[in-house]
Amino acid sequence: MVATTLAQAGAKLVLHGHKGHDILEPLATAIRKENGMENVSIDTVYADLAAGEGQNLLMTAVSERVAVPDILVLAAGLDLMSAASKSLTFDERFERLWQVDVVASMRIARFFGKKMKETFQQQQQFQQQQPAKSGVIVFFSWDGVEHGMAGDTAQMYGAAKGAVQGLSRSLAKSLAPNVRVCCVAPGWIKTTWGETASPAMEEHVGRESLAKRWGTADEVATVIRFLVSDDASYLNNLTVPVNGGRG
Repeated sequence: MVATTLAQAGAKLVLHGHKGHDILEPLATAIRKENGMENVSIDTVYADLAAGEGQNLLMTAVSERVAVPDILVLAAGLDLMSAASKSLTFDERFERLWQVDVVASMRIARFFGKKMKETFQQQQQFQQQQPAKSGVIVFFSWDGVEHGMAGDTAQMYGAAKGAVQGLSRSLAKSLAPNVRVCCVAPGWIKTTWGETASPAMEEHVGRESLAKRWGTADEVATVIRFLVSDDASYLNNLTVPVNGGRG
């Protein structure tokens, strides 16, 4: 949904996936058709971010397609609720989560963040733009980082996303003013898992959100679209909770 929303705003996309060729390629085709861009290339890259080799592959492949991106949205994350993930031990799940959500995010953001900063510094010096245009990096955190939640999965996810949130704040100060760095922290968003939620979970969501309902992927994508736009040029080093307000 983030990809579709940014394409509608005019962004040229490089989409990343792990093994989901049957998902990513049809998505790219759908985005082209929806936006009248049948002849425009939307690049796709496949890499396993749980391993350093995969992280390197992604950075190299993206660099070959676009030397320096204007926008970097780090949305990759391990699905802790999948059957395959649940079959692993706590330590195995956490190790993979840490590699995908934290290590990969840090390495990719630092790699491209440095290139973005250098590029926009040069543009500012050459064009003397006032105010200067900046690059944007957006991380995905979790609103539970601030509030906590019981359970093994929440402990893992809170630790990983807390690290991402802390990384974003330090990176924002390192890359300013040429690159803005923000987080979105979704709450109860109705993904595929949410479609099969029990009545008890539905009640729980209603109690925790002041909106008294699940959020949607569209609502998260809309926030990201705003954060990466010029309208948000004075916003930096912040985490935006997309949760309807915590009850």
